[in-house]
Amino acid sequence: MAIDLITQRFRSKSPWLTALLYAAAFLIILFVFQYPFGDFLMSEAARNWVFGTESWYFGSNPNWQYRFAYAEWMEASIVELLAGLSIALGIGYLSARLSIRWGKWMTSIMR
Repeated sequence: MAIDLITQRFRSKSPWLTALLYAAAFLIILFVFQYPFGDFLMSEAARNWVFGTESWYFGSNPNWQYRFAYAEWMEASIVELLAGLSIALGIGYLSARLSIRWGKWMTSIMR
C-alpha cells in the first residue's frame, strides 16, 4: 500500500526520487514489523507447530546453551544496525530504480 501511495502522489516527479521513497518505505515497514516479530519468535509463545521454533536442525547440538536465547555475539550494536540499514537502503534504492526503468521499458513494448 505504501508503494501504491508513493506512486500516486509522486507520479510526475523524478524516478530517482520515487526510487528513494520506495526503498525508504519498504525499509521502514520491514523494520517496524520484522523487529517485533523477531522478538516474538524468540519468546516462549512462538514454540509451537505453527512457527516451528521448537524444531532444531538435526546437525546441531540440542543442548547448546543459546538454543532459545540471545548470545552476546548475536546482538548487533546500534552502529552495526545503522550500517546494515544503510546498506539495505542503498540496495533497495538501486533495485527500485532499475525496476522503475524496466517497467517504463515494458510499457513501450507492443504486440
